[in-house]
Amino acid sequence: MNKLYSSTPIVFQNILVNIYAIKLRFTRYNRKFHKYLKLYKNGKVDNEDLFYNFLKTAAKSPYWNKKFEKYDVNLNNNLYKEITKLPILNKNEVKESIEEIININNVSDKIIYVSTGGTTGNPLNFPITLDAINRQWAVWWRYRNKNGIELGTWCGWFGGKVIVPQSQKEPPFFRKDYIGKQILFSPIHLNFKNAEHYYNTIKKEKLAWLHGYSSQLNLLASYIIELNLCPIESLKLITIGAENLTNEQKIKIETAFKVPVRQHYGLAEGVANISERPDGKLRIDEDFSYVEFIPTDDKEIYKIIGTNFTNPAFPLIRYDTGDLVKIKHEGNEFIVQEILGRSKDFVTLPNGNSFGPMNLIFKNIEYVREAQVYQPNTKKLIFRVVKIPGYDENNQEEKLLESIKERITDSQVRIKIEYFDKLPRTHSGKLKAVITDI
Repeated sequence: MNKLYSSTPIVFQNILVNIYAIKLRFTRYNRKFHKYLKLYKNGKVDNEDLFYNFLKTAAKSPYWNKKFEKYDVNLNNNLYKEITKLPILNKNEVKESIEEIININNVSDKIIYVSTGGTTGNPLNFPITLDAINRQWAVWWRYRNKNGIELGTWCGWFGGKVIVPQSQKEPPFFRKDYIGKQILFSPIHLNFKNAEHYYNTIKKEKLAWLHGYSSQLNLLASYIIELNLCPIESLKLITIGAENLTNEQKIKIETAFKVPVRQHYGLAEGVANISERPDGKLRIDEDFSYVEFIPTDDKEIYKIIGTNFTNPAFPLIRYDTGDLVKIKHEGNEFIVQEILGRSKDFVTLPNGNSFGPMNLIFKNIEYVREAQVYQPNTKKLIFRVVKIPGYDENNQEEKLLESIKERITDSQVRIKIEYFDKLPRTHSGKLKAVITDI
């Protein structure tokens, strides 16, 4: 299919994009979606009832039937306390027991299979009910609505799909989805030479909203600043999904576009959802899934552990997302201060301790377009940097080395800085903060 798409003229590629968009529309934005969007916006979703029915259905799967029996989980007691009897579940355990966890014989809804885990090298293919998909998109659109984006608003999309074939050397570097109201920009053609084409398309199409990966939007922002391009009048908001947004990226994107940047945290597994409100505060969507925060060695940093009570076809209870947050306590409530990203954004030191997230090292380093850390072993760290004019003249390498040595004090660790024109991406277009061979 990819070969067929790549070999056809642009006009036919646009047709294929819109045919695919029709399929997505029937899956995501059907009657149930609109019903759920109204319920979620009005705060009328009974998550207590959802949670009880979910656990009751989960107990019918071979895997959870054994677990509930082994750990004496009683669904007649306080459900939130009862599930804490269960051990935390990680992705490797899920993959080993996937056939016993899959529970499609005990649900009556339509089933769709989805995949996740491309950035971790540990993919997972699992079933999800159509009802769960509708609920998930309803929660995501509630977040967008709260930030001023309505259904039908045209969007500039910066995701990971290869929308424009690599062989194409001239613009346009986008395809137009009339059904989903999206201008789909190519991630593989975004470079300094082509940046103005992206900018001009956003301006010409009078887009009010950009959405996508933080690494791509940060890269475009960097080019816009370098080219000294004016803010785009039509643009009102930028939203980030699927990748962690660092404070440095947020500042750069807002500086370039002069509009607010809001982030949303969610997973295909549906075990946790965190949305940023117009006041800039990150809130857990408690009516969509049950989220626990488990402390790490650092008292301010917690693991995100979640239960996907909207998807009984693949029940995940106390599932370790592998993601970390910085939180503070306000009474009995957890307030998310920052989504730090994956535990894989940390490096391993010779003594076995972890250090990170690595973006902290670049916090006060200027004239850097992108950065990444490669760790071949516990005693070596290679800092990969894409520099912009002004880096050498302002002794940024010296400042970077100082920043590294301030934080990584183990004398066994050898430090090296390497320079790139552009950093490698995953097959889905994401930029990993840390690549490790450990």
